[in-house]
Amino acid sequence: MAYPDPVYTEMCIQAMKMWEEAQGEDGVRVLEYTGGLDMGSANGKDLREVKEALGKWGIDHEELTPSQVLSRFNGAIKLASQQKAIYSKQAGIIKASEAVFMFQRLARNNGARLKDRCEVLDIKTVHKDGEEICRVETEHHSFYGRKCVLTCGAWTKKFLKRVGSSDYEAFGPIHSFTAYWKCR
Repeated sequence: MAYPDPVYTEMCIQAMKMWEEAQGEDGVRVLEYTGGLDMGSANGKDLREVKEALGKWGIDHEELTPSQVLSRFNGAIKLASQQKAIYSKQAGIIKASEAVFMFQRLARNNGARLKDRCEVLDIKTVHKDGEEICRVETEHHSFYGRKCVLTCGAWTKKFLKRVGSSDYEAFGPIHSFTAYWKCR
């Protein structure tokens, strides 16, 4: 929820609603609200922008001094005197493996056919029965559908190059770092 750019905060709000909707439809909880703590320079631009973005979207948050952080987290986190933190209880984590299974169940329940270990050789938009649809070619079969979701992961760039997409150079790995602490 806490991002310096309010656009990402808004996207997060929308995503949380969709996570709740999916969990409600499936009956399994994969989103666990843990709260989030953003820390930085008391006079820093990033933390100020995080606070402004949370405020803009009406997300409850608290600004914490170093002594409040020390007390709240039982001494596990110690900030320097020139730092501060913003705590938002609406932050959380996704149980990734359970979320994958949840979305697979939801997809199957809504008519999707999931294929593992099925190399996609080509994707084309075709006209079939007067409708513009997607045709996915594999070694053994062709699949047709109004929508197609491919989860290529690390092979996305290679796949896009193979099917002739000129956008393949725009794709690349992203590095991110997330740390979780459980306070006792």
